[in-house]
Amino acid sequence: MRFVPATRRAWRYGILASCISALAGIAAGVQAEAQTARAATQPQEAVTGPMTLHYFEGRVTLPQFLQLGLEYGRWRPTTTLYLCGSTWTNSPTCGPLH
Repeated sequence: MRFVPATRRAWRYGILASCISALAGIAAGVQAEAQTARAATQPQEAVTGPMTLHYFEGRVTLPQFLQLGLEYGRWRPTTTLYLCGSTWTNSPTCGPLH
């Protein structure tokens, strides 16, 4: 085994310690981003009702009401809308309104 002077060894351990600290900081950031992404795909609130109720409550705009009214019906069937951030969608995984 080769002899490494104490100062060089200390320098190497210092570099190693700073690399480990940097990686720990990066890992914490990645973990926080993953939690944020997970929270973004889970709705905050779900409301079930006819499309007319969703329109009058301001959850959908007139063009969305006309589009979804043709798809789901405007009066009788109930539709569940999910609040994802500040927008409403009919996707339980917070996808786009379809």
